[in-house]
Amino acid sequence: MRQFLCWAFMSLSIQAAQMGQVIPGEYLVRSEKSIEQLERAFSSTGSVSVSRVEPGLYLLRFEKDPGLDVLVRLSAKEGLGTVQPNFRYSTQPGSGGLHRPVR
Repeated sequence: MRQFLCWAFMSLSIQAAQMGQVIPGEYLVRSEKSIEQLERAFSSTGSVSVSRVEPGLYLLRFEKDPGLDVLVRLSAKEGLGTVQPNFRYSTQPGSGGLHRPVR
């Protein structure tokens, strides 16, 4: 069941990326690790900066996007937490709100 849920999430994430709903090279990680531990672990996939969004939630920004599948595998192997793409956020169309990514 867990493998199916992982596959379903990855499939939805790929579809969202193809529709331009994710910010390329940016991922969110829910983890109890420190910024330094996350930078060290994810730097094996390329140049990365890590910033704290809120306690236990971090934004990863990669110079060259390694891809969700690589990050999910690395996170599982190293026990780093859960990884998801940084989805674009906007208010409902026609509401007069801003339509931009959350940073």
